[in-house]
Amino acid sequence: MILKSFLRISIVLLPLALISPALGQTSQSGKQLQAENQSEDDPTRAVFFSVREEYRSLKNGAWNNRLIVRKDVATLKGGRFTRPRGLLLRTDIPITTTHLGGDTQAGLGDIYGQVLYIPYLSRSFGLAVGTGLFIPTATSKTLGLGKWQIAPLAVPVWFLPRARGFFLVKFQEAKSFAGPSGRPDLNYFLITPAFFYRVAKRWWIQADAESLTDWTKDNQTNFRVGLQVGRVINPKFALAVKPEIPFGGRRPGDWTIKITWTWYRQGR
Repeated sequence: MILKSFLRISIVLLPLALISPALGQTSQSGKQLQAENQSEDDPTRAVFFSVREEYRSLKNGAWNNRLIVRKDVATLKGGRFTRPRGLLLRTDIPITTTHLGGDTQAGLGDIYGQVLYIPYLSRSFGLAVGTGLFIPTATSKTLGLGKWQIAPLAVPVWFLPRARGFFLVKFQEAKSFAGPSGRPDLNYFLITPAFFYRVAKRWWIQADAESLTDWTKDNQTNFRVGLQVGRVINPKFALAVKPEIPFGGRRPGDWTIKITWTWYRQGR
């Protein structure tokens, strides 16, 4: 029932993205790249608007559902090989529902903002560096972590020939620096490799994994693996489904399913 309700909300929100104006223009070759490589995880590309549904089955009958609205603003300029370089600003706004101990809470979660700079970008390799910021905007304790967090990151990207895909590794350290003293301090390190491959003109797959090392809990490390299958509906719009499985001694849950509706900006 919960999944069906949030699916209906996502379908309602999607047309709002489709009627928004484009941010700017791209070259014809840029349009072709956007139509072929429709992944949110490529740090050199801007997502004009996306809505992602995430459902997590947690331990002891608990669960968490997040509807994440993502918006990018790019101050990018075309380079020698048509790929952009410059700054990429990102905001994730989560509408969250958590069921824990027989109690269910719903509302706004912690907002995430990110600034990336792309100092180098060629036909075969790119590098993005910057920082993320978690803002404790959650309307209930069970919907967020309650701490301001700074999260610097670096992402090297290797592009496959003929725009067939890419391989990247994201390194990100997050540390809390402010917030209520009653909430636990946070300090953890993420390593996230991802491989994206376009298997056909309109279809792609993406395999990724992640390790999370929690420096506040005896350096304990948990892992997850995921496989995304996506389809380009048209040059502006793509749909993807991704199941994930966590593992490790203290994994937070049993499984996760993500459904993402993405709209990419196009030139006029």
